[in-house]
Amino acid sequence: MDDLMGAFTSRGGPSSHSTGSARLLYGLVGAAAGLTSALSFLVVQALLSSMAQRPRGLARADELSAYLVYTALLTVLVALLGQHLGRQEDELRRLTSIDDLTGLFNRRHVEARLVQELDRARRYAYPFSLALLDVDELKLINDSLGHRAGDEALRRVADALAAHVRSADLAARFGGDEFVLLLPHTSVSEAEALAHRVRRAVGVTAPGDPYRVTVSIGLAGFVPPGSGPSPRELLDAADRALLRAKREGRDGVGLEPDARPSISRMSRGHIQPPRTALQD
Repeated sequence: MDDLMGAFTSRGGPSSHSTGSARLLYGLVGAAAGLTSALSFLVVQALLSSMAQRPRGLARADELSAYLVYTALLTVLVALLGQHLGRQEDELRRLTSIDDLTGLFNRRHVEARLVQELDRARRYAYPFSLALLDVDELKLINDSLGHRAGDEALRRVADALAAHVRSADLAARFGGDEFVLLLPHTSVSEAEALAHRVRRAVGVTAPGDPYRVTVSIGLAGFVPPGSGPSPRELLDAADRALLRAKREGRDGVGLEPDARPSISRMSRGHIQPPRTALQD
């Protein structure tokens, strides 16, 4: 398991595949800009040549018409280039925030969102939970069946997460064999029920499957009022809960008892919107 002590402070860059794609997209944008300039030059040259062959009496009118045509054409070309640049910017943003293997968000994105979500939970006084998942015995799967089987195990976990989260939640691959769930408006008890649903979904096997994938899950949460934990403290609490689930035999859900009310089980008297109210 990756060292989570540096989880929040370290920033993972985009993968080599994403970097290569970004370079390709920048190259295409540059080529499009060059093509636009070259085409504009050819249009001007053609218009000037046509004007030179006309009688002098028509030169001034032709000059005005040529100017209007050139302006309109240049406006269209600039608009098309702007649309192209906008699409490429969206694609670059996607490439730097998505994990290539699973299609979930990556560590860089979830770290930034964790700061935002905790700030919203404090500001609007609603509960927030975090789940940290670790694929059990992934190294054993890789060593015995190959890395392709290990990749398939990771994708299976990602599919289970995507199938069980709401649009308000965020599922991400945190690195290696670890995943994370950000769960706004969710108590730890609700997060625990969700974690068990995800765990059971991951563990479902079909006839002929050479192995069974299981996950261990650690939970931590924030209960208003109060400043609550920092992102680092919340990750550390979830990591301790995850280690507890591992020690108790894996394929389970752990909760870290904590003396601080802001990182413990939810109080029953706290009024909150149910998770079902935020479902798609």
